[in-house]
Amino acid sequence: MRRQISTMEFAPRRSRGTEAQRRDPLTHSPTHPLMVVLCALCVFAVMASGAMAGEIHEKAGTTGFSFLKLVSGARATAMGGAFVAMDGDVNGMASNPASLATIGVRQGSATYTNYLVDTQFGMVGAAQALNDVRAFGVLLSYMSYGELQKTNEDGQSEGTFGANDIVLQGVLAQNVVQTLAVGIGVKVAISSIDDYASDAYMLDLGLRFRTPVEGLSLGASLSNVGFVRSGFSEDFKDALPVAARVGFAHHVAHLPLLFVGEMVLPNDNDVYFCGGTEIRIRDILFLRGGYNSLLKDLNEDDWAGVALGCGFRWTQYRLDYAYNFFAELGEAHRVSVVGEF
Repeated sequence: MRRQISTMEFAPRRSRGTEAQRRDPLTHSPTHPLMVVLCALCVFAVMASGAMAGEIHEKAGTTGFSFLKLVSGARATAMGGAFVAMDGDVNGMASNPASLATIGVRQGSATYTNYLVDTQFGMVGAAQALNDVRAFGVLLSYMSYGELQKTNEDGQSEGTFGANDIVLQGVLAQNVVQTLAVGIGVKVAISSIDDYASDAYMLDLGLRFRTPVEGLSLGASLSNVGFVRSGFSEDFKDALPVAARVGFAHHVAHLPLLFVGEMVLPNDNDVYFCGGTEIRIRDILFLRGGYNSLLKDLNEDDWAGVALGCGFRWTQYRLDYAYNFFAELGEAHRVSVVGEF
């Protein structure tokens, strides 16, 4: 069975851009009332989304390659998965390929998740700036469903079999103008069950805009647009889990606070909302919390969809941890290491 979870930037440290970007007066304007409105809308949307989770969507479970919904690092996961507007983070390309445009330095990342029902998820990635306006990244993700029991049509055991998924993604991002970045990602995914396999080819597209409001960025992306080349059988091919995202990230001026919010429109479920916050303590310790309305179960459990996490930074490395609660399904733990090299 495949399930979803929802990935990290070096501590709200401004990405290392050009000197002109650091001196840009647009990034030093006073906090604008627009930010208050955006935050209020996000909070309202997340709270209101609970009322939407009353029935199962008619297209739920109709797409394949559902492991593509899990690709994220521990930092993003701890903030509810709202990462579409973040930048300067190697793991950001999983949510929005445009996020790499301002990465500034070479980064690498490794993530491990102890997921539900003995499943395991891993991810490694690397990215680096090619010049002042362009960057490139690669992300490899792997999902293992463990050892499964095989039975015949009479219910008699015939041993065990395995199932796993793997996806390789390459991303290119560029600053079109000083405040606008675009990005494109190319994915190849392979899903295997026992002796059967299916493969798909996809594109991710993204935009990221740095607004005149100090510390406020907006992001949008479209993920998993493509086709299945070969299905598990000759006469059937799964649909891909396409999703559109739009959201914001705001580093509060003169305070060690980061707020993020995001709205997601998948092709196999209702619109859902996620958001979270990060508190930075002396650039060493990071405390995070978030919520994802998609994970709210039908029993209206108050804690379903809640995420918590923390991070510790030492020199050019950071260790992140995220905890997700899935009500009756259990809980998931995710660990990521990010470093500059």
